Amino acid sequence: MGLLVAAIGAGSIIEVGTFTGYSSLCMARALPKGGRLICVDESEKWTAVARKYWAKAGVQDRIDLRLGQAIPILELLEPSLKFDLAFVDAQKTEYDAYYELILPRVRKNGLILFDNMLWADAWAPARSKNPPESPSML
Repeated sequence: MGLLVAAIGAGSIIEVGTFTGYSSLCMARALPKGGRLICVDESEKWTAVARKYWAKAGVQDRIDLRLGQAIPILELLEPSLKFDLAFVDAQKTEYDAYYELILPRVRKNGLILFDNMLWADAWAPARSKNPPESPSML
């Protein structure tokens, strides 16, 4: 994650789904001076772990933690906010909504990364138990 931040010269990042803060820590450490990372998560318990490690690494001043449900937080982001990079690792059933809310805020040639995009075949259309044979099998 840190390598991607440095490679694209990201100075403004949003993360949806922080948990214990490992990804945010990697990204925050790679931010240039003055860079900012907004972390969105609804768990006070798990983000307390993240805050502890952010402080140990000396990056807590680069991170803006916003606690609550992701969709309302994303809907209420300041209109002027633009991001170089977005990382989403949250409620998989809400990925479509996160994408629609984040995409207009990502700069041209910016990145949006989704964790576990292929989680439990959720991306695939329903499959038949007896798929048709392929032409090569006929």
